[in-house]
Amino acid sequence: MTSAENVLIKFLERLARQLSVWYYRTRVKTTILVIVKQREGVCMSSPIKNASDLLKKHNITSIPIDVEAICREEGINISYADLREVEEKHKKPISGILLVTGDKKDIVVNKNDIPERKRFTIAHELGHYFRHYDHSASPDSMMISFRSARTEKEYEADEFAAKLLMPKEYVEEEYKKLTVPYISTLAKEFNVLKAAMAYRLDTLGMRYIQL
Repeated sequence: MTSAENVLIKFLERLARQLSVWYYRTRVKTTILVIVKQREGVCMSSPIKNASDLLKKHNITSIPIDVEAICREEGINISYADLREVEEKHKKPISGILLVTGDKKDIVVNKNDIPERKRFTIAHELGHYFRHYDHSASPDSMMISFRSARTEKEYEADEFAAKLLMPKEYVEEEYKKLTVPYISTLAKEFNVLKAAMAYRLDTLGMRYIQL
């Protein structure tokens, strides 16, 4: 284990104590840390498979999407912490961390990020929770997920976040209202970063002006 990983472990231990989370350490990875003591048997995934399922479940019919309200209804606590210590030692940016121990679920967001980035981080961690977390895990299991590298799961979580914050039907609806499709106008409507809005429009094949 590298010195940077040791620093990360110590930080997460302190963070877990602050969140009143029982913490057990077995191994560390740069992108996703999974601390597990799972029941034997088949891994059970969440019934929520994509962002549209989550929007339907919570009857979301307006923008900007209230991701904090979704978390509250899902029983997921959101807290904000200074992650610069870990970033400096690990030499990689960290926007958020997902912790799950038994029935306790926490998303920790980097408090130094701007509001739009924080919203995307929450949506991103929800993507990890619904798409990657083992929902058959025993009560004394924990999963920690944080964004710092580009892997298939990170791309999937980003895609989940984009579709959650910028649902296709609402993007098309707002787009039609514009005489000139300025990216800044749409980003403001959805309360997201311009880069995130541009990515979503690109995936939908919609043209826009970078202003």
